Formats: sequence, C-alpha cells, structure tokens
Amino acid sequence: MRIGTMFLGRVDALEGESIQTKFFILGVPLAPMSSYYVIRDLGNGVDGFELPMVHGKSVLLGYLRMLSAIGAVLGGVFAYIERGDSVGLWVACVVCTALWAASMFVLGGITPEEKAQRLALRRWAGVGAPPELLDGERRDAIQAILERSWARLCEELGAEQARDWRPLLATPSRAPAGSEELLYALARYEGEGERADAIWRHARA
Repeated sequence: MRIGTMFLGRVDALEGESIQTKFFILGVPLAPMSSYYVIRDLGNGVDGFELPMVHGKSVLLGYLRMLSAIGAVLGGVFAYIERGDSVGLWVACVVCTALWAASMFVLGGITPEEKAQRLALRRWAGVGAPPELLDGERRDAIQAILERSWARLCEELGAEQARDWRPLLATPSRAPAGSEELLYALARYEGEGERADAIWRHARA
C-alpha cells in the first residue's frame, strides 16, 4: 500500500503543460494538498509552479480516475471469483471502467479555441497558463515581460505611436498589423476578459 504523495488529476493539457494536484495518498487519495501548473513531467515529480488555490476540476478528476480504476479492478476480480452470481459485480466493473475512460479521455480537456488562445499566451508570455490562475507577483512579472515585448514589436513595426497599448484595448482595429495576439495577451494579463475576447475575435476575423 502506497503512503505519501502523488500528482493526480491532470487536466487542461497543452502540449506538455497541464494542471495537476498533489494528493496525500494512503492506498487511495485522501486529501488534495496543492495544485500546480506543470511545465513538464519529470517522472518522480513535476517542473512547474504552485497555484494560489487548489484547482477544483483537477481534484474532482483526480478522485474520479483513481477510485473508478480501483472499482473496475475490484469489480472484475470479485466477479471472476463469484462466477455464478456475479452479474451485479460485472455491471459495477463496466460502469467504473466507463467512468474511468470518460474521466481520462473526455473530461478535463480544452476546446480547440482555448488551445489556440493558450498557445498565443505561451508564444508571448513563455507559459500557456491562464493568468487568472496565477498569483499576483507572477502575473505582474509576466505582464512586465509582455509590455517590453510590445515596445520592441512597435519599434520593429515602425509603430511608435502605438507604444501605449491600453487605449487599443477598446479599439483593437487600430492596433498595428501583426500585434493582435500580443495585444490579446496583454488584455488577459490586465484582467480585461471581455476586451480580450473582442481582440481575439478581431484577430481571427
């Protein structure tokens, strides 16, 4: 019986990045300890950073995947042992297997549009984590990186008049051509969700 900690509940995966939760394990997951934005899995741990709050979807699917897998195995084993009187056990095995498969391959993913948006964030911020999940210090540090990138991009595009990016959040059509994804990232890190959505739609129009 395993005693210790284990990372479970891998959700919102993006080409190697994901959100996972560290659980205290006593044979089965007993309690979530903290959630992480994982940059890469290391086999015996993860490379990433801790999120300010435990991630609800990761916790739920962590429990569901582990317990449904255990239920499927136990149901199958006892059904085999019982043989003649095992219909209920086989049904439990099938239900648990279906729950495990759904939790692994259907639930916990991201839509194609969410993937495209997070890839855009990663291109400019270096990490595809939704800024809403990050603590204030990390958000501020990444926003400073984005602002420096904006200044460089304006210089490269010969668009010094657009160096102040905040007015462009309300009028994305005036943003320099080729800067829309970066403006979108800045809007997300500024906490301007609705304007970020408008910028994204404009960039894809």
